[in-house]
Amino acid sequence: MPEAPFESTVIVTRAIAASREALWALWTTPAWMQAWWGASEAGELFDCVTEARPGGALRYAMRPRTGGAEERVAGVFDLVEPPARLGFSWVWQGGAERVDTHASVTFEAEGAGTRVTVTHRGQPSARVAAIHRQGWTDMLADLDRAASGAMPMPSLRDTLAALWWHLARRDWEAAGALLSEDAVVIWPHSGETFRGREAFVTVNATYPGRWEIALQRAEATETGALAVAKVSDGARRFHAVSLAGGAPGRIASLTEYWGEAGDPPAWRQP
Repeated sequence: MPEAPFESTVIVTRAIAASREALWALWTTPAWMQAWWGASEAGELFDCVTEARPGGALRYAMRPRTGGAEERVAGVFDLVEPPARLGFSWVWQGGAERVDTHASVTFEAEGAGTRVTVTHRGQPSARVAAIHRQGWTDMLADLDRAASGAMPMPSLRDTLAALWWHLARRDWEAAGALLSEDAVVIWPHSGETFRGREAFVTVNATYPGRWEIALQRAEATETGALAVAKVSDGARRFHAVSLAGGAPGRIASLTEYWGEAGDPPAWRQP
C-alpha cells in the first residue's frame, strides 16, 4: 500500500533572546555545541566536527547518557554566511536505512533577539520527517536555554582554544562572540590596546588570507587560561601566547604576546 502524501520539507523556527553573533558562535564552536546539543534528549555529543566553511566537514556522534545505541550523522557545508546562514548535507551513518537529506539554518535579527529557522529538505518518508521535526524542535529549545545561560558553558580554557580555532578559519563573528562586549585586549609587543569586542574583530579581519594559524596547546591557569599558537604568513613564522581572564564561555581580558620563531617568548605567566 503506497504511503499517504507527506511534506518532504521540515521547517522549524524559534525566536531567541540573543544576538545573531552569539547564536552563530554557539552553533559553530564545537566545544560550545557539545554543551547544549542533545540536552533535551539526555544525549551526549561525544564527537563533534564543525568546519564552518564551504566544503568543510560536519560530523556529530551522540549517545544516551544512560547508555544505549550511538547515533551518527555526517555532511559537508555548502553555504556559510556568518552570522546569517548555514547550509549542509545531512547523512545518517550506519543502520539498515541510509538517509541523505539537506538542511539549512538561518539567523535573522528580530527586535532585540534573533529568529532561528531550520529548513530540512528531502525527507524520504513521513516517519523520518516526524523524527527530524521533533529533533530540530528540541535542538532549538536547547539552543535557547544555552543562550539564556541556563546550561553550563565550556571552561575558560576551552573558550580560549575556541577563539584561536575561529581565528584560524577567519570566522570573525564566531571569534568575537567569545569575548564580552567590553573586553580589553592588550598587545604588549606593539603597545596597542583594543577596548571592546568590535575593535578586536575589526583589527583581526584586516589580516591577509595567507596567514596560517595552528593552536599548539591550551590550559587552565590559576588566574584564567593560557594558549600557545604558531602563526605563519608564508615568509615568517611567529609564536603567540595568550593569557585570558573571564568566566566560562566568555573572555573579558586577553593579553597576547607575539615573537618570531626562535626568539625567547617575551612573556611570563603572572
